Amino acid sequence: MNPLTKNMLQDIKKSKGRFIAIILIIMLGVLIFVGVKAAGPSLNDSLNKTVADKNLSDIQVLSTTGFDKEDIKLARKVPGAQVETTKLKYVIGGKDKVAIALYGYNSAAKQNRLIMRSGRLPKNNNEIVLDKNARSKYDYKLGQTFKFANNSNLKQKSYKIVGFADSPQYIDNQSRGATNIADGQVQLFAYIPQKQLNLSVGTVLNLHFNH
Repeated sequence: MNPLTKNMLQDIKKSKGRFIAIILIIMLGVLIFVGVKAAGPSLNDSLNKTVADKNLSDIQVLSTTGFDKEDIKLARKVPGAQVETTKLKYVIGGKDKVAIALYGYNSAAKQNRLIMRSGRLPKNNNEIVLDKNARSKYDYKLGQTFKFANNSNLKQKSYKIVGFADSPQYIDNQSRGATNIADGQVQLFAYIPQKQLNLSVGTVLNLHFNH
């Protein structure tokens, strides 16, 4: 053994704790680097899969007065566009009287399909699917009743919770958008059968293009 190697081994023996700490720090740094390096592509692949599987709209146009047949006809003239309308209104509901983005559920719709986390989609007029955050933030459970404010202009005020879901329209798990009711911040989204909303036409125009 040459003198340099012998001296190095002696130094390591004298300060084993420091040597082990340096090795662990190096290992931790390598693991973090590898994790960060791998996380980006994995998250990107996961996002792309969700967008494709749930047919997320490429363009959404909102209107307070809604879209009539002429509007839809005009949208369908856009080359390659798949066009759907959705009923949406912002209402106040729940035990905490929060602002809710309330959508009309249409089983025939192909765009922006819900990702069920528990329960099922609504089958009857008195059923509702809530944002999964309603379970964690407000402690709602399957089978409970969810009530809307009297001025919500719905066919009925109370609905049975049959499911909790994610939506591809809400990539940010915390933010649900802004509105001009309650405190100005949408806290939850929800889906009830579209006939339960007193709207004669859709208020959201969805366009999807084949990629």
